Amino acid sequence: MKGKTQFLLPAVPDGYSTAALNASVAQLARMAASLATTDLPRADIGRLVERLVTHSDDGPLRALLSLARSNPALDAWLVDDVFADVAQGLGHGWMEDRLSFVDVTIAATRLQDSIRRLGRFTLLDKDRESLALIVPAWEQHTLPGTLAADHLRRQGIATRLIAGCGPAELVFLIERSNPSGLLLSCGSSGSLGRMQGLVQDIRKNVARAIPIVLGGPIVDSDLPRAQAIGADTVTNDLTKALSFCGFDLPS
Repeated sequence: MKGKTQFLLPAVPDGYSTAALNASVAQLARMAASLATTDLPRADIGRLVERLVTHSDDGPLRALLSLARSNPALDAWLVDDVFADVAQGLGHGWMEDRLSFVDVTIAATRLQDSIRRLGRFTLLDKDRESLALIVPAWEQHTLPGTLAADHLRRQGIATRLIAGCGPAELVFLIERSNPSGLLLSCGSSGSLGRMQGLVQDIRKNVARAIPIVLGGPIVDSDLPRAQAIGADTVTNDLTKALSFCGFDLPS
């Protein structure tokens, strides 16, 4: 059946009714009970998830999360693949005027909360090799960092997401958790100056020398300036970042 499965969504606006969304979630439940995730129509289910996170009634979204919690394979597939597609689609929807700023903000918050509900959480242990993924307070979006941190945890790497903190608090949390590597997320050229200051604060105030890797959209949009902030390496290649920090990504 691979490649032939159809997941038919009602046309908009009918497809945005609570009843239609609940019916679509129920249809997904029936399909997930008999099909592998590789046989599920990823694009159609991505469109369904976008409708769920932008709808005024969160009941259908809660139904999807309940379904995923009872199906580990579906849970992992949604977080690792479908939610990442939806996050990217939200950005495109705003740029194309298909979604308003309010729509995108609410949807991103709900999507991030969904990842937290379905994802894995690991407290960093000073006696265990671990990573810290840092999204400073001045960054507008924490959703990409949330997705990346959950992906790392699912690969068996203890990862703590540190988001929304100022430099002093970040230094304190790094000292306390003592990770084996730091992954910094930078979204735009506008935050590079502050990111450079953060790197300097970490170098000055964290007693142990910890590898620092800079990643995020800035790597693709302004690589030369990103390379100049003082991080040990700059890359969006997760395997390279982990290798630099002394980790091997499990196959």
